[in-house]
Amino acid sequence: MKSKRVRLALMVALVAVGAATAVAVAGGRGGFEARLTGAGEVPFVSTEGNGQFKARLNRAGDTIEWTLKYADLSGTPTQAHIHLGQRFANGGIVLYFCTNLAPPAGVPLPQACPAGPATISGEWTADDVAAVTAQGIAGPADFSEVVGAMRHGVTYANVHTQQSQAVEIRGQVRGNGRGHAR
Repeated sequence: MKSKRVRLALMVALVAVGAATAVAVAGGRGGFEARLTGAGEVPFVSTEGNGQFKARLNRAGDTIEWTLKYADLSGTPTQAHIHLGQRFANGGIVLYFCTNLAPPAGVPLPQACPAGPATISGEWTADDVAAVTAQGIAGPADFSEVVGAMRHGVTYANVHTQQSQAVEIRGQVRGNGRGHAR
């Protein structure tokens, strides 16, 4: 009798561990975040500016729902994006949060960047992917490649301002383990 209880308890424990692992693995596939600071920029920028990016990939894998917050910037934001690039490297723009400038040809016009402090949000689909041919991204057909790059920590979010044209704040995008959007 005692042996049956022990086996049953072990089976229940194994099922619980398996379920928790499956949830953690699925969660790691869908959630992304970044903390943006001047220290994250390459090269370093001395600024009080800060920001936060959070996003979730929907279950179908075809839409990223995102929120970007920024504050204490040295001036009015001119644009904000997701770039391809590992930590300490710069790369091409693949997704736009906002811009007060004209985007390149073929890129859908994103929302305007409001003065900070601000919180903006939106959704990206394949149609929002900008081509970065030098890095192997041809455009909308490569949405899954961009998602894969976000999962592997080789994208970053940044915000440009009038005073810091190159970039004022930047943060490396990483999976946050919080899962998919519903």
